Amino acid sequence: MNKDAEIRKIALETLIQIEKNNAPSHLVIKDVLDKYDYFSRSEKALISTLVKGTIERKIELDYVCDLFSKTPHNKMKLPIRIIIEMGIYQILYMKSYDTLAVNSSVELARKKGFSTLSGFVNGVLRNIVRNKDNIKYPEKDDRNYLSVKYSMPEFLTTLLVSQYGFETTEKMLKESLESDYVRIRIAEGLSDKDKEEILKEFKDKGASVKEVKGFDNLYNIKGAGNINDFTSFNEGKIYVQDVGSYMLVKNVPFGEKILDACAAPGGKSIFLSQKYPDAQITACDISKEKTDRIKENIERCKALNIEVKISDATVFNPEFEEAFDVVLADVPCSGLGVIG
Repeated sequence: MNKDAEIRKIALETLIQIEKNNAPSHLVIKDVLDKYDYFSRSEKALISTLVKGTIERKIELDYVCDLFSKTPHNKMKLPIRIIIEMGIYQILYMKSYDTLAVNSSVELARKKGFSTLSGFVNGVLRNIVRNKDNIKYPEKDDRNYLSVKYSMPEFLTTLLVSQYGFETTEKMLKESLESDYVRIRIAEGLSDKDKEEILKEFKDKGASVKEVKGFDNLYNIKGAGNINDFTSFNEGKIYVQDVGSYMLVKNVPFGEKILDACAAPGGKSIFLSQKYPDAQITACDISKEKTDRIKENIERCKALNIEVKISDATVFNPEFEEAFDVVLADVPCSGLGVIG
């Protein structure tokens, strides 16, 4: 098997694993990229792009599939559906890959033991290639428009429109899909020379670096590939962190004892630790799986003034009564993931 075919097979198996096990995609992708660490940056980036793009655009991909397939996507066998979704993603969003998208998808169907359906895969994808510039999407006044166009569940687009209006909601959803960068925060207290070396490492590996205006030490990094490959990440000098949690921590006042009640995966607690090195921070979350992730990040970032505990923030804990000067509760209650 040539490397290109191997990459697509890995991407397919990753997507199947995520859906079958209802597994967090970012953790599965990280495990896969770690497993194939001997691949080049561009090869790992292609795996990541295929997997993330297919997940991110799933609603749209299934809509387009149903326009050109006599068998609806929800009636297809799981591997065939995902092969077609991945193929459509390449056709619509990786413009130079039309022929490769079709041929590699047909080959994947055969390798997964579906030789009898390879012609079906070929027919659906070739039909989409021929008509990709004339795909009929829902009109703007159709209730499905935002859901299909930006691959967001209809219940969520309806809720957002009711709260923010149509135009603002569309801007939010558009930005969420177009934010193809990783946002990093450089650790507090580093020298200007340290910061220059961190940014130079990204630039030397072909990534673009853009400062986030109005926010100290926040940068958008594009084209970096696997962030785990960078020395500054492994040494705990940077942390992947968005503006929302950054602003929240910036507004937390000093306290000798601070509780981060919903702390996983640890970014806010670590930022607090760097901001207030003389404070004692307690980082809590609901399960061992979550607290293990906090501990892993604390160890990497060498945050010595954080204690990690398993605790359900919805249940009264006598141990915590009047025990803290400041309580931070950034409650991840929606379960909807990150919207840019």
